[in-house]
Amino acid sequence: MTDIDQIEQLSENVQSLINTKAELFKLQALGIVANTFSVVLKKMLLCLVFLFCLFFLSFGFATYLSQRMNNPFIGYLLVGVLYLFGFIIILLDRYGFLESIFLNKVLGFFFTSKTNSI
Repeated sequence: MTDIDQIEQLSENVQSLINTKAELFKLQALGIVANTFSVVLKKMLLCLVFLFCLFFLSFGFATYLSQRMNNPFIGYLLVGVLYLFGFIIILLDRYGFLESIFLNKVLGFFFTSKTNSI
């Protein structure tokens, strides 16, 4: 085998290695995207079920309060005010406490999924 043949063989091997690495990167990226999509879909489904539960529990609690206070609307008003207070607390989160919790959860998910897939 001549030097030119060896150089051509080496060049083919390097090109094959680069192509294999590119395919591996594509498959890993596809795996991360698929995993992220499935987790997001699962979380959305859980949120939807939670919202239905919250709606019916709120409706039941408001009806219960209205019956206890002998007023047909006061229970709904109290439950609405309770939700308004929750909304204001989230809106006035000046120190970013909630944002840091969400950010840590998202980053933790990506870093644990990355280390688990390697």
